[in-house]
Amino acid sequence: MAALIRWWIMFLLIMSAFVLAAVCDLFTMVWDGDVTKISFIVLLACLYGTIRIGKLTIKFANTIASKDHRLLDTLNIDKEIGWFTSSISSRIGLIGTVIGFIMMAMALAYFDSNNPGETIKTLSAGLSVALYTTLTGQVANILLAIQTFNLTQALEKELAKKPVQGYVRHETK
Repeated sequence: MAALIRWWIMFLLIMSAFVLAAVCDLFTMVWDGDVTKISFIVLLACLYGTIRIGKLTIKFANTIASKDHRLLDTLNIDKEIGWFTSSISSRIGLIGTVIGFIMMAMALAYFDSNNPGETIKTLSAGLSVALYTTLTGQVANILLAIQTFNLTQALEKELAKKPVQGYVRHETK
């Protein structure tokens, strides 16, 4: 039950951050700054991962409450989706960083001395893409890793209590 409470608190904090970002108009700022929209792909991956980890954490809490530990091994395998979404969020963010740097390099390669303002505009657009995608990728990675770690720790604690197949534990007095 503690794992579920920790996940729920994390979920509420994430949703509060989304509401705060919307109120402060940060989504519009990122939308305008990230011409590739990769930052929003990362945010969707984070939301998907959060919901998926939440479902697994609820299933874990129900399994513990019912005292039917047969699903623990399946949940232990299923939790890997959390580590995967955490990792993929970071990597997608890094791809956006590379795209942003490529945009900046192309602006310099096609520098027009008659119109330096256009070059600066393209340089700043590339820098925006690089920074926004890196930031969203790393934040999503951290948020998903914390949630998955919470579930992993709870699962490992319960699996350690589970007797090994074919082994009878003898109590010594």
